[in-house]
Amino acid sequence: MGRGEGVPVDRCFIFDRLPGYSSAHGATIAERGNGELICAWFAGADHKGGNGVILFARRPAGAAQWQDVRAVAGMNDPRAYGNAALCAHTGPDGEERIELFFTRVERPEGNFEGRARGHDSFSYIVQSRDGGWTWSQEQSLRDQRSFLVKNKPLVRPNGELAIGAYSDLERRSWLGTRPAGGGTWRYGQAIAVPQGCSGAIQPALAAWPDGEMQMYLRTGDRRIWRSCSADGGRTWSEAEPTDLPNPDTGIDAQVLSDGRLLLAHNPTESARSPLALRVSEDRGRNWGPPIVLAAGDGEFSYPAIIEGGDGRVHLAYSHRRTRIEHVTLDPAEL
Repeated sequence: MGRGEGVPVDRCFIFDRLPGYSSAHGATIAERGNGELICAWFAGADHKGGNGVILFARRPAGAAQWQDVRAVAGMNDPRAYGNAALCAHTGPDGEERIELFFTRVERPEGNFEGRARGHDSFSYIVQSRDGGWTWSQEQSLRDQRSFLVKNKPLVRPNGELAIGAYSDLERRSWLGTRPAGGGTWRYGQAIAVPQGCSGAIQPALAAWPDGEMQMYLRTGDRRIWRSCSADGGRTWSEAEPTDLPNPDTGIDAQVLSDGRLLLAHNPTESARSPLALRVSEDRGRNWGPPIVLAAGDGEFSYPAIIEGGDGRVHLAYSHRRTRIEHVTLDPAEL
């Protein structure tokens, strides 16, 4: 047990330097209906080349450790994979399905680092109906170069799936939606940004039962930006900067069952350490001080956050780009 600035947390490593996979980044976490936690991320000999895979792990309900770390079936041939996003939900047929979104560079050679990697990537989806042991054939999320995902999709009350998507090349973001049970993905207009903004990407979604939605966005302007929707995501306001620092890196958000909003980010303008959690009691208009979850040399970055069925909060994030760490806390302590 550790402490995040006065908040008790449980922590463990999901991925601890398996042979051949010295790099780990871009984690996503979800909970199945039976209480089992699942996590996925991209890993390889290093984070720059085309020699990676998407790894998947599970932590059964009540288990103390993560288990069965393995490449997602069908991804054993090393490629230049990128960020993953997981969702577990029940379809109209009453059967649970796990959907895994991921990105992959579709270029046979060249520099896979940074923007060059994002510019030549495409996004795909695979589905599992047996708890993640086997997976369907991949399907394209959208046949568009540099159309990417980073954060988890949301399941709406009507079963529709919503996910934030973005383009590294165009520096724009969209909301994508798909009907319950499958079908065609639809995308609204790109989120408007004012002239002079460096672009807003990697959207993290927040949604409340009354239909209000918010999209928190990574920018290169040293601040997290936000766009709001009062009609369930059909229309969005022009993005505006918040007071929250952002060193141009990944963030994630989660609306708790009590209505509070959590945001995980690096609360600096230039470094990916520390990693912190913030709490808003009023839907993001005001934020509490950063609750530091990880700090030190190197980076602690790209958080993914969910609320479990038992009310506890789970975060998975990159620990110095070599391991994936899992933190659990009780939101009543926040």
